[in-house]
Amino acid sequence: MEKAKRQRPKDPLLIYGTGMVYAKGKRTEALQIIKELEEMSGANLSQAHWIAKIYATLNEKELAFSWLDLGLATGAIGSFYKDEPVWDPIRSDPRFEALVSRILSVP
Repeated sequence: MEKAKRQRPKDPLLIYGTGMVYAKGKRTEALQIIKELEEMSGANLSQAHWIAKIYATLNEKELAFSWLDLGLATGAIGSFYKDEPVWDPIRSDPRFEALVSRILSVP
């Protein structure tokens, strides 16, 4: 993965994937990936969905919900699969179902 990241350093999908791998045991590195994605997002928060997923995997519930809320508010979340295992750490929180309802009600 590191080789691919060196070859395509600005590929957000690859950066996100690297962050998810790091989130499984390399917290410091995962947080650095989040910073990269935040910088790539800019004002439109285009990477909010992926940032929220990494935070959820890190069991950072408040930050995951914050980024999901920001992504929804800015239209950065285009599709959302509520049954993805990545959401397991936050699924039992009542805010998750409320967020899903908001996402599904967006035209």
